[in-house]
Amino acid sequence: MSIDLESYQDIFERTLLIWIKMMKKKVAIIRGRNLNKWEMQNYIPLQDQFELEAFTSKNSRFDLKEINLPVTRLKCPDELFEKVRGYQRIVKQILPDFPGKQSLIGYSGADRLVGLEEKLNGFHIAHTAEVNNAYTVQAVQAKLAGKVKHVVVTVWENILMRSRLILCTKISQKR
Repeated sequence: MSIDLESYQDIFERTLLIWIKMMKKKVAIIRGRNLNKWEMQNYIPLQDQFELEAFTSKNSRFDLKEINLPVTRLKCPDELFEKVRGYQRIVKQILPDFPGKQSLIGYSGADRLVGLEEKLNGFHIAHTAEVNNAYTVQAVQAKLAGKVKHVVVTVWENILMRSRLILCTKISQKR
């Protein structure tokens, strides 16, 4: 049985592609319900150097059909809260104080993604947006647990002392 030069070249190219894919660093782009095609277009050119995967909620706020990246959808309790009109106001102002009220306020509107920490296992970088999102705290918790090597947070918001920033800081300090 003889193998011609083209077959050797084909085997070599396929092996090289597999090796390159194995050497690419895995990057998780985590945006919760705010994952969108406009921001993700900035990451498309990086696909040659990195293995990219985006994380969002089951019912993202934006149409994701045009995103040319693998997208993982996770449950987000906030999607239930959004169905109750005026939920934040009801919990903050109308309901009496009860154990866990602050946690209920903090986790609603904070984009917690159920199971995110486990999904980040094996990623080199977890890239989140804003320090006041629960998924940023989850990424930091995954790093502390040794599931992801690095966490990068892009911050666009520059208004100091936002209430969720304080809550997320307290949550992360407990770890």
